[in-house]
Amino acid sequence: VALWHPIDDQLSGATCSNSYSYPAMWNTPDNRPRYLFEDALDCCRHNGFVPKCNVQDKCFDGEVTTLTVSGVASDGDAQPKSPTSRPTSTPTNKCYLRKWHYNGVGCTNDE
Repeated sequence: VALWHPIDDQLSGATCSNSYSYPAMWNTPDNRPRYLFEDALDCCRHNGFVPKCNVQDKCFDGEVTTLTVSGVASDGDAQPKSPTSRPTSTPTNKCYLRKWHYNGVGCTNDE
C-alpha cells in the first residue's frame, strides 16, 4: 500500500505524496501515525495543510494537484450533486481517498 506523507517541496509548498521516498524512520511503530497516512486528506489535515494542500499522486500521474481541504471530513460530499459545466481544479469525487495498492501489474485504487 502506498501511504501518504508530507514532502519538502520548495516549488509546490505544502504537499502530501504517496511516493515511496520518505525517511525509513517514519515507518516505525512510534512514528508511523505522525508521518504516514491512509489517504491524502488525512495527510493534509494532520500536517495543517489547510485550506490548500498540494497532492502528488505517484500511482496515478505524478502531477501535483491543489485541493481545498476543510478541517472536518464530510461523507455527504462524496459525489457532486450535478455535473459541473467546466473542469474543476479540485476533484468532485473522492476517489483520491481510496487506498492505493499494487495489484501485480501496477498501482490501483480500485476497491
